[in-house]
Formats: sequence, structure tokens, C-alpha cells
Amino acid sequence: MLPLGDDTVLGVLIDRLKQVSELDGVMLATTVNAADDVLVDIARRKEIRFFRGSEDDVLGRVRGALDATEADICVEITGDCPLTDPAMVSSMIREFFETRTVNAYVANTTGPVGGAPHGLDVQVFEADALRRIEEEACDPEAREHVSVPFYRDGAGGRWNPRFVSFFPPELCRKVWLSLDYREDYELIRAIYDDLTPRDRWFGAGAMVEAALARPQATKACLALRGWA
Repeated sequence: MLPLGDDTVLGVLIDRLKQVSELDGVMLATTVNAADDVLVDIARRKEIRFFRGSEDDVLGRVRGALDATEADICVEITGDCPLTDPAMVSSMIREFFETRTVNAYVANTTGPVGGAPHGLDVQVFEADALRRIEEEACDPEAREHVSVPFYRDGAGGRWNPRFVSFFPPELCRKVWLSLDYREDYELIRAIYDDLTPRDRWFGAGAMVEAALARPQATKACLALRGWA
């Protein structure tokens, strides 16, 4: 709900996803908690669908959202990635379709080495595969983090996850664009305010350059994760 330009963080994320022509639609998966009514209000204002489920069982909530849309492919973007790059999402969807018969899951940040800075996370997977995971998964990690069973140790033989690289791994550890702390928000807002007047749908490359041009703010975000 924090402001970003003349919108909110969530509103900006939704608008950026709407630029992805390969998507049939955007759905917000939020909770049944009254505190999240304001998020549903944003979904309505942005004219996207929403699904409300458990706060703790995120896997079940995402499964419910997929069932409500009858989707066969899911592109999962978490709400802490407001500067999601539409062009990167499109590229990941194309990557998925190129190897769909082999790879049930394609991602850019969950592999053994980073393929993009955190905050640009894109995961694409077969909806039916997630439905099977939801029916089988009983461990807390899977219920909370949804897609972990696709890529954790031992998953390769079943789901054959594929990890796509957009940036060198060493650069991915120099930039943090995910929103968890106030320091993250200040950096994200600075990048957004700087780049939007020139290109409303600015891409990942411009974001990385803008972050590196603010070394103190970027270092503060990395330090919170023990990376600086």
C-alpha cells in the first residue's frame, strides 16, 4: 500500500504485468483477513480477478486461484517484486513453451546461482503440476513458499526444473530489488521516480544500472541480507 509514483506498490506491479501480452489475465491471490480488503479494492480498481484464501497455507491459496481461473499455465510473481520487468516475464513464458514437454518449471532466481537480481523473480510452471504438489505436500516449507517442491534437492528427476540466466551471478549479488524493508522501499522508489519519466515500462537493465548508481542505498539493502 505504500505510494509509488501516483499509485501504490501493488498497483504498479499489476499495471506492469498487464503489459505482458502473453498473459491471458492477472489474478491477485490474497487472504480472507479483513486487513487485506484494501488489496481486493486495488484489484477491483485495476479490473483484475482475485482469490481469497488462507494466510498461512499459501500453496493452497495459489491452488485455489488456479482452479478459479481454470489455468493450465501459471506465471507466479510475488507481491514483493513491484518492479517486475514485463519484457523479462514475456521472455520467461517463451522459454517455458520452448521446453514445456521436458521442463515442468522454469525460473530465473531459484536456481543454484542467480539468473537475475532478487525482485525480478519470475516462475512459470504447469498448473497441473502444482495441483499435484498441493495434493501431496504436507511440510510447512512447501505450504508457505508454494513452488519450493519444484526446485529443492531431489526434485530434478520429477520436475526437471530449468533456470534461465539474464545477468552474471556475481552481478545478481550486487543488486537487491525485492521489497522487505524500509531501505528496500526507498531504493525502489528512487529508481521508479528516476526511470518512469523516460520509460514507464523500464526494463531490468535500466533498473540494475539505476541501483548501482546508488551504491549507498544498494549497500544498505544488501547489508540487511548479509551480502554487503
